[in-house]
Amino acid sequence: MANSISPLAKDRFPWVILVVVFLLQSVIGVVFSLNQKREDITQAEENLTANLQLLETILYADLQNAGYQEIEPFLDNWVSLYQSRVDYLDLTAGNGFVFFRHGRQEPTDHFISRTVAIQYSYQSSATLSVRWNLTDAHFTARRTLMLLGLIQLITTLTLVFFLRLAMQRKRDSRMLSERARDLDLANQDLHQEMEERTVIEENLAIEKEQLQVTLRSLEEGVILIDCRGFILLTNSAAEEMTGCRGQLCIGKSIDEVLDLVEEGSESVFRLVESGLLLKTGGATKELVMRSLDHKSRFVSLSCSHITNDQDEITGVVVVIRDITKTRSLEQEQHKNSMLEALGVLAGGIAHDFNNILMAISGNLNMAQELIQEPSGDDAELQDILSNAEKATDRAADLTRQLLTFAKGGSPILDATAIDGVIRESADFVTHGADIHLEYDFEPDLLPVLIDRHQIGQVIQNLVINARQAMSTGGSLTITGSNSIEKQGDLETPMVLIEITDQGSGIPEPDLGHIFDPYFTTKKEGSGLGLAVVHSIIARHQGRIEVRSRLGEGSTFTIHLPASRKALSTPDQDMRSLIRGTGRVLVMDDDDAVRLITCRMVRELGFEVIEADQGARTIELYRDHLQRRQTIDLVIMDLTVPQGMGGQETIRQLLEIDPECRAIVSSGYSNDPVMANHLDYGFKAALVKPFSLRQLSRLLGKVLDQS
Repeated sequence: MANSISPLAKDRFPWVILVVVFLLQSVIGVVFSLNQKREDITQAEENLTANLQLLETILYADLQNAGYQEIEPFLDNWVSLYQSRVDYLDLTAGNGFVFFRHGRQEPTDHFISRTVAIQYSYQSSATLSVRWNLTDAHFTARRTLMLLGLIQLITTLTLVFFLRLAMQRKRDSRMLSERARDLDLANQDLHQEMEERTVIEENLAIEKEQLQVTLRSLEEGVILIDCRGFILLTNSAAEEMTGCRGQLCIGKSIDEVLDLVEEGSESVFRLVESGLLLKTGGATKELVMRSLDHKSRFVSLSCSHITNDQDEITGVVVVIRDITKTRSLEQEQHKNSMLEALGVLAGGIAHDFNNILMAISGNLNMAQELIQEPSGDDAELQDILSNAEKATDRAADLTRQLLTFAKGGSPILDATAIDGVIRESADFVTHGADIHLEYDFEPDLLPVLIDRHQIGQVIQNLVINARQAMSTGGSLTITGSNSIEKQGDLETPMVLIEITDQGSGIPEPDLGHIFDPYFTTKKEGSGLGLAVVHSIIARHQGRIEVRSRLGEGSTFTIHLPASRKALSTPDQDMRSLIRGTGRVLVMDDDDAVRLITCRMVRELGFEVIEADQGARTIELYRDHLQRRQTIDLVIMDLTVPQGMGGQETIRQLLEIDPECRAIVSSGYSNDPVMANHLDYGFKAALVKPFSLRQLSRLLGKVLDQS
């Protein structure tokens, strides 16, 4: 059982005994002191009681016999007799007259007090108050307690001294035996450490080889230099980037190996002199690096310090990362951001401008209709009106160019034979030019889902660029072919359009910027033509590529998804008006547009009701429905800035009358509602500005369907 007690428990046991003895002595001393104090206080109370009885008797006699002159000397003697005990004494008559008062009114820390009423006549009384000081009793108790504590301290220190002496002897003996055992264990550890060091050296050799393999596999170039800038180690990627291979780099200054320049500058960037190596926290800088074969690339250069235990720089790791592809992606994203910002502006301008054009072209249409059979002056007026109408058509084409940038818009797609659109657009812009135009289309060229106006604009812009590149004339070839593109396991039929010129070509540095808004190499160019082309093709879920060599011409290749829908062809007979009868509600917030639209509808034989916004339209429609006066058709503007527009209005109208027939109209032709009007409950879409004949045919088509 004794062997089961640990050495630590044996060492603690004497101290436990000492603590117990100390606590017992403390308890005994406190009990003794408290008892002594209690006895002293009891004795003081008995003395005070006896003295008060004596004082009461004497003072009663003096007061009764009117011996007032004897009271003060008597009480002075009594206070002097008990000077150490009497802390305060007061004899006051019932009428407030003070016979005698001694001592301070504020009590000491330890006291007892008594108050006695003395009735010395039928109508006279006095009050005797005495406060008895017990400080001596308390002081005696504390002194006794301090004396006991001093004795206890001396006893405890003596015991501690002899106890520590005995324990030190035991501890020294135990330490000697432990030291011998530790020496044996140290010898064993030393032997084991020597074996482990051998293993560590073998592992270091393996890790060194692994490090070399890792460095060789990294795409980033890694160069280790000392604090003076001389190369200690390189990996294969760094050797490939710099063109300095193998041991040729070791020992050279890093500025001899890295040919660096600031972007947009030809001044040499000295890495050691720049202070980049000394910056803390891992400095990074983007530069242009030129290799020995004179090729330039964008690189990101980062430096990290190697320090010793004293936090002193002993070397620097230079990491070179090729960011040429990343820069290209960033430039593409910047280009898209510019197009998006331009689209927000263009959409708003085009919408407002089309409303203005609607008022102009509509009135021109009505004026032409008023001249039934032009002759003489009327023929000249008809010619003037026709020229004005053509000018508004050109202005409408301009707004369509702006709308190709509109954010969130979609082209109005129809399955179309693209070869006809290409011939019509290319012939128009090359008319009268010294250009030999050749077409080469496959006989079974697939139809494509396109917006005829937008794709025609693409062809016109590309052909105009080709014509300007061939200032002295030349040949322009446009080909169309079917293709299959694979994306994983999916095969997508595509139509490829190639436009090849024999012009001056595009410099290689400019190829990455030709689709940027406002980028142009022409003195009088706006820089929007190819940006429009890029935006339109992207909206058609296609892509456009360019190949060019200086002095040999350029080739633009357009990839468009093919369509399996039946071909839609434009109406050819637009000369006659289709008239009818019925009631038509016209809603537009623009007064001029609403006025001319109402005139056109009346010209076609219909009764017209006007509304300036959606809430009024719903009110009029519900009122006519309750009065059983059928509204055959509603023509409503899509966008009403100060009220309910067409999209919300048609939703509520269909709730009122599921048979409601409505046509949506907007100058923002690329809005998704215009492109997919059937999904929103409309029967047709009418793009502003529209002519009287276009309105006539659309009204006839919608009413015939009903």
